[in-house]
Amino acid sequence: MTEACRVAGLASDGARLIRLGENALFRLAARPVIVRVARSAEYLSSVRTEVRVSHWLAREGFPAARVVDDIEQPLLVDGHPVTFWHLIEANATPLTVNWAPS
Repeated sequence: MTEACRVAGLASDGARLIRLGENALFRLAARPVIVRVARSAEYLSSVRTEVRVSHWLAREGFPAARVVDDIEQPLLVDGHPVTFWHLIEANATPLTVNWAPS
């Protein structure tokens, strides 16, 4: 995480681990960003797809988690795909979607 932040030009000082599971998630202290570190390079293809989907949903105006746009991603650092996401505050208003199949 520290090396990925250095490559991305973000300060990692004070970052804290908020979840360790399929991915390690870190919250940066200096900026409202979540750093997501995947387990291995085997996940690189799916991580690339997640980034593309995030960009597509943003273009469509769909309310979803967003990757940080000013960072080229995903990064591959020490064999781990790393992405950077805008923090969604816990007190954010939940959104609902009315969907009906056509």
